Amino acid sequence: MRFSELIPLTAAVTNLALTLFVLTRDLRSTLNRVYLLWGLSITVWNLGTFFLFSVQDEDAARFWSAFLHYGVIFLPVSLFHLSCLIAQVKLPRWLPVLYGWFGLLALANVLGVFTSGVRDVSYAYYSVAGPGFWAFVVSYVIVTTSTVFILYRKLATLQRLHRAQVKALLWANGRSEEHTSELQSLAYLVCRLLLEKK
Repeated sequence: MRFSELIPLTAAVTNLALTLFVLTRDLRSTLNRVYLLWGLSITVWNLGTFFLFSVQDEDAARFWSAFLHYGVIFLPVSLFHLSCLIAQVKLPRWLPVLYGWFGLLALANVLGVFTSGVRDVSYAYYSVAGPGFWAFVVSYVIVTTSTVFILYRKLATLQRLHRAQVKALLWANGRSEEHTSELQSLAYLVCRLLLEKK
């Protein structure tokens, strides 16, 4: 096993463990259940990436490419929902519609129009964007920008401790998803621990 394969595998195992740890703190908590969706999305993404680094044939790579995109598709909406809950922002009435939209993007993945195939780049397979992916990119930019904007506006109305928690969340949201899934998990855990000590 190459080192490049260990990175996403380690990330998948770590994110799954952290997600299950958070969930077991309170199974009935809406916050923890939304975190479950977000954490499982990251886990699926990382696990799919691991297999794209390790499979040897194109058919297997296509399967894992589609698999990892189920995780990627639900990252923006679950992070938006999670951010609103942590910042104690009133959830928008259109949140179910947003989940529905990302559900349609997942359906595009089922139908094979989210990606148009895979490409072998010698050390791994990479997904080739299809029409559904470009709709996702636009949605991702809108949802992520909205999340950062909502959190930034909320900062002015928060008490000092809660402001620090939302700043950590803002920082995590402002970074690239590609490099900071573990940082976002850590930021959430720190925020939760600070809230419990309140």
